[in-house]
Amino acid sequence: MAGSTCAIPFVRTPTALYILDRWKDMYIFGGENVYPAEVENVLYQLDRIGEVAVIGVPDERWGEVGCAVIVVKPGEQLTADEVLRHCRADLATFKVPASIEFMDELPHNASPMSPVDTSAPPSSTMRRSRLFLER
Repeated sequence: MAGSTCAIPFVRTPTALYILDRWKDMYIFGGENVYPAEVENVLYQLDRIGEVAVIGVPDERWGEVGCAVIVVKPGEQLTADEVLRHCRADLATFKVPASIEFMDELPHNASPMSPVDTSAPPSSTMRRSRLFLER
């Protein structure tokens, strides 16, 4: 399963997804190479973004699609529509993330595997805003 994502190892439990590191520095969207660092650089042009990570996630139609996980700077607000509008203006269509996730913080710890809770409803610790593009 690790080979189908951009993360290693990819271990899923009923309540968490554990990620060690990026498996590769590129994902393939419908035969096109997408480099998360390029997408992240465009996203960092939005001054309200404190941190961002773009990962490739499995997709039945396209193989992999981008997911941008964003931490908004304290006191700022940002919507998924604003993020996508910015990306569409500066990136090729296939590089625009298919989903946007807002979190209060990205995992930063000494543990070799950082859990991302997959069962929690949107809350003060994680606000989810998923937008899937029609391709």
